[in-house]
Amino acid sequence: MAEYYIGRDNKQFGPFPFEQLLANGLTPDTLVWCSGMPSWEKAKDVPELAGLFAPQQPQYQQYQPQYQPQYQQPAYQQPQYQQPQYQRPAYQHPQGNYNQQTAPQSTYLGWNIALTIVGVLCICFYNPASLIFGIIGIVYSSGADVAKNQGDMATAQAKAKTAKLMAIIGFSIIVLFFIVGMFCGALAFILEEFKHTL
Repeated sequence: MAEYYIGRDNKQFGPFPFEQLLANGLTPDTLVWCSGMPSWEKAKDVPELAGLFAPQQPQYQQYQPQYQPQYQQPAYQQPQYQQPQYQRPAYQHPQGNYNQQTAPQSTYLGWNIALTIVGVLCICFYNPASLIFGIIGIVYSSGADVAKNQGDMATAQAKAKTAKLMAIIGFSIIVLFFIVGMFCGALAFILEEFKHTL
């Protein structure tokens, strides 16, 4: 029985007798060579070794070479693999109108009306800023309603965002003014109490 060399990880191992090939990591795709073979071949392609990987080991006769070995052992070379070429399919724009803008969920008209009312009350405390932002917000909210009714959703979205911004700024000014007022009132109270203790 011939002895086989095993090629794995760019290294050559062996030779091993037939009975020890599986114990030394032989798989169907392992490259093998023995005296008399012209080149390295996969184990599954060698008739003498194919039976090692069959579900049921068939009965076979010992391989008798029909020719005298006249070859020198070839140097092991890693098989060359060529990566298949893939062509990316041309992109096709999906059907449908994606430029259509949706209507804004809210024009924030109620927010700006409430801000305007609070702004009128805050005039007594010398804080007309919230009133100004409330009026501007009402103008943009009304413009958003008009644009939405005309089907110009892009303009409606833009005006609704501006109306929301006016409401946020106006209410933020009110809260800030209230905090500053509370701080100033507390500071005046502390100073007044301090004067009485002197």
